[in-house]
Amino acid sequence: MANIIIASTDALIRTSIQVAVKLASRKTEVIDGTNDENLLYDLKSASEDDIVIFDKLFLSYFLEQKLSYLRYLNPRLRIFFCETGCASRFFGYRLHGLAVDGYISDIERKEDTAQVMGKILSGQKYYPKEVAEGIENGEHLGTDKQFCSEVSPIEMLVGLHLGDGESIKEASRNLGRTENNVSSHLKRLKRKIGYKSMNDFITLNNQMRHFYIGSWNGCKN
Repeated sequence: MANIIIASTDALIRTSIQVAVKLASRKTEVIDGTNDENLLYDLKSASEDDIVIFDKLFLSYFLEQKLSYLRYLNPRLRIFFCETGCASRFFGYRLHGLAVDGYISDIERKEDTAQVMGKILSGQKYYPKEVAEGIENGEHLGTDKQFCSEVSPIEMLVGLHLGDGESIKEASRNLGRTENNVSSHLKRLKRKIGYKSMNDFITLNNQMRHFYIGSWNGCKN
C-alpha cells in the first residue's frame, strides 16, 4: 500500500489531503514532510507506489531542477502538485511538460478530492478536466507555449522584486528595464506560477530564501 508524503506550508492543504486520503483509503499512511528532517530518508526509501504531493508554491519559482533531483533520489517516486480553488490551466500545462504525474485543484473539496485520491492510489495519473482537455487539444504546444515553460531568470527577478513590495515602476528602475518590458515578463510569470494574488509572490520569495539558506525542500527547519 502506498504512503503519501505531503509537502505544504498551507495548513488547510495539509488537513484537506489528510482527510481526503482517509476517506479514500484508511490503510494509507500520510506523512507530513513539510518540516520533517527525515524527509530525504522518506523519499529515498519510498516504494514504487509511494507518492509525494507538493502545494503549488512549495518548490518556489524553479521546478525543473528540483524535480530532477527528486527523481535522482528515487526514480520510483510518483509526484503530484495541488492547490486550493480552481485549476491554474497554464501551471497544469507546465507540470505536464515536466512529466509530473498529476495536479489536483480544489483540494479543499474533501469528498471530490477523496475520489481523486482513490484514482491516484490505484496507480492512475490525474489532471483537472480543463487542463487535460487543453493538453489533448495541444494548447500547450501552440502560441500558449510561452506561458507554460520553465520560469526564466528575469521572470524570477521580477517576482522577487514584486514579492518584496515593489511596484512595477520601482522594479523596472531596479532591474534597469522599461515598465513595458517588466509588465511583459510579469504576464508570462503569472501564468507559469498559476498566480491568484500578490501573496503568491510573497510565498514564493519565502520559499526561495529558505531553500538557498540550506534546506533542500524549501522549508526552514
